Amino acid sequence: PVNVGDRHSITYTNLLAPRVNPLGLEERLWIGYQYRLYDKTGDIWKGSNIGIFLRPILSPAIGLVGPTVQIQPLAILRLRATWSYVGWFGTFSYMESYQSPWDDFSDTRLSAQKDRGENYATTGHQTELELLFQVRFKQIVLRNTFTADYNVMKLRGDDDVYYDIRVDALVPNKGWLIFNDTDLLWAQDFKGPRHSTLLAGTRATVVKAFYPDSVYEEGEAHTDPNGPIFKL
Repeated sequence: PVNVGDRHSITYTNLLAPRVNPLGLEERLWIGYQYRLYDKTGDIWKGSNIGIFLRPILSPAIGLVGPTVQIQPLAILRLRATWSYVGWFGTFSYMESYQSPWDDFSDTRLSAQKDRGENYATTGHQTELELLFQVRFKQIVLRNTFTADYNVMKLRGDDDVYYDIRVDALVPNKGWLIFNDTDLLWAQDFKGPRHSTLLAGTRATVVKAFYPDSVYEEGEAHTDPNGPIFKL
């Protein structure tokens, strides 16, 4: 927000985005209540709030819904905690699960398993912790988002890991996954009543799964064969 605004407010954020490699389409919505923390008008205090939201996420392969608690003590810092009920629809190549981090989960195998009807529908839940740090100097914006997920899914048989299309990684069941997005952006402001801004830049992403000892098969090395993953 560019102004202090009301102390109590109902707010929403909506994102609809396609993706290539892996192919995907996702609708993401936050809607809820925010309480403004300060009456101060300096830039560092703008948008400072505590809030509670409902966050539904929907794609052709997976849906999530649950509450989010948010604390933003400063304009540059935001913390969120979200619990979500997760449903996998059994569409495309998902859900696909495996017994070990050493198993092959390549695009070729995912496609072959789908052709054999080995993908399946299931449910579970996810706990997500997020820390956002952002600064702006004139037209240059630096933004870093650190996220940690703990996933508990109902997997088939003795499977302990699964391919998560949303993060493009092999994820431990009943285990932690972290991913970090760093954005370096150019912000172009436009004159007008809505104070619109165009953002363009580059993103660096690091993904790291933490596999507990219980997910490995007998005789396998207890190391991570799949990461960390770096994308630019």
